[in-house]
Amino acid sequence: MKFIVRLREQGLALVTVLWVLVFLSALALSFSRTLRAQTQQTFYNEQSIAARNLVQAGVFRAIAGVMQIEGGERWLADDRIYRWQFNGGDLWIRLQDEATKMDLNWADEVQLKALLAQLSLSDDKVQSLAAAILDWRDADDLVRVNGAESSDYQAAGYEYDSANRPFHSIDELLKVMGMEETWYRRLQPVLTVHSGRRTTLVPRVTQSPQVSDEQRPASTVNSTRVAPQVVTVVAVGRTSGGGLAGVRAIVSLRAGSQPFHLLDWREVSVMCSVDGEVCRES
Repeated sequence: MKFIVRLREQGLALVTVLWVLVFLSALALSFSRTLRAQTQQTFYNEQSIAARNLVQAGVFRAIAGVMQIEGGERWLADDRIYRWQFNGGDLWIRLQDEATKMDLNWADEVQLKALLAQLSLSDDKVQSLAAAILDWRDADDLVRVNGAESSDYQAAGYEYDSANRPFHSIDELLKVMGMEETWYRRLQPVLTVHSGRRTTLVPRVTQSPQVSDEQRPASTVNSTRVAPQVVTVVAVGRTSGGGLAGVRAIVSLRAGSQPFHLLDWREVSVMCSVDGEVCRES
């Protein structure tokens, strides 16, 4: 009898040990997975930081190139893509001369209508959008025909009023009554608020925000080799570890006593080709 009791006790002890081993194995597996996930997250964070540093270097390389700070051939702000390798990473850098774009604060009604008409909108929509843009930037509360002032924004349920001042950035165009995201994305590449002058040219609006060399509007090309006053620099970078980052910076060159001054700095989304040979702003 005692022998049978002892066997039962030993069996119970064995089962207990087995359950403890199962529990410890599960705990070890969970810890291993957590550690692996944390390691991967740490690597991802490191690559993200490295990619941001990479595109920052790309912007300053573009500034040096367009101002010929380091000598050599001047980088042109004609929307071409410059390839540059730095610290083991790859960069694709594009420069645009802001003077070749239409200034949203200087364009008159005729120019705005000609620009908006390229979006294949109805005549009434072109008229109302142009009027709303002019009402947004003027200093009064007088509503143009088909336009929109603060009272109209309030009546339509907007949480803001008409600015009644010049545009501070192109992004503000999205706040203008009647403007849609798809239209804005097509207009954005040919508009500026930094040229500070009126141009008689109306830039050509493409069907897609991302255009090939053959589709690129002629009005965005800087045909001279004289350094522009204000440029947009789009820098897209990929680290050796696969980290991606992109930035769009607007830079004023020779700003007073300083060689340059950053007017705007925004991160942008990045997409790469299937073969990884080309990365660009998405």
